[in-house]
Amino acid sequence: MTETYKLILAGQEADAASGDTFESTDPSTGKPFATVAKAGPEDVQRAAEAARRAFDDGPWPRMKGSERARVLMDVASRIKEQGKELAETEAQDSGGTIRKGRFSDVAMAISTFRVY
Repeated sequence: MTETYKLILAGQEADAASGDTFESTDPSTGKPFATVAKAGPEDVQRAAEAARRAFDDGPWPRMKGSERARVLMDVASRIKEQGKELAETEAQDSGGTIRKGRFSDVAMAISTFRVY
C-alpha cells in the first residue's frame, strides 16, 4: 500500500492543477512507496497568491515578535514530535539513512524554526 501526498495550498490539501502525480520509489527496494501530486507552474502561482493573501490579510504582520516566536517554536516542537516518522520517510524517499534523516535533516529543520 502506498501513501498519497497532495499539495498544501492555503492550508488545505489540493491536487495539482493538471491532476498529474508521480510515484516516489524507495531506492532500497525499487518499489513505489508514495504517489505525490506533481506541482506545475499554475500550482506555483496558486501557492504564491495564497502566501501573499496570508501575509496581507492574515494575522502574521500584525503579531508581536513574541507571538511570532511562539508560533515558530510550536512548529519546531511538532517537527520534533514527528521526527522519527519524518526521518524514516526521508530515508525511504532519498535512499539516505534514517540516522542522517533524524540527526541532520530533521534536526536542521527544528533548528531553523527555533532560530528564526
